[in-house]
Amino acid sequence: MYDQRGTELDHYEYNKSQHLSLLSTQAGVSLERIRAAGPSLAGNFHSAASAAGSATPGRPNSQAQDAVGNGQELSLVPELFTPDDDGQQDFTTLNYQLDQPGYVGSVTVYDALGQLTRRLLRNESLPTTGFVQWDGLDERGRKAAIGYYIVFIELFGPSGGERREYKKTVVVGARL
Repeated sequence: MYDQRGTELDHYEYNKSQHLSLLSTQAGVSLERIRAAGPSLAGNFHSAASAAGSATPGRPNSQAQDAVGNGQELSLVPELFTPDDDGQQDFTTLNYQLDQPGYVGSVTVYDALGQLTRRLLRNESLPTTGFVQWDGLDERGRKAAIGYYIVFIELFGPSGGERREYKKTVVVGARL
């Protein structure tokens, strides 16, 4: 990138080996800057998250981080929802903030007996900050029964050997 006088402001040489090694294909996947104000070095770039369409033109980068050291955080809101299409708490949202780019994750919902209800994500590269919604439907597109459910989150770290598991409880309810 050059200014009006022709002075180089920024320079970066793309190398396909910088993409996340877990990608099945690099075709159509953007290499994104992690910190906008950060240096134009390989460590400040990462593959765009597949959950964000593998590219984010005109939007904030899916792997953007404002500061080093953001803590890993997961929250499920609301913890009781009523998927009845009345416009009030019709879905629940798993919000997350990851401590670094490069995580791959799966999010699966199980009923109180441990039976699979719905797969929300399966081994997708995740942006550093994002969310996953569950609309209360099961794998067949039917409304899940009223009751308790476990949202099981698996995160696979960018280094390859790290695996983290989290469980969050959510209740599917109904208005009386």
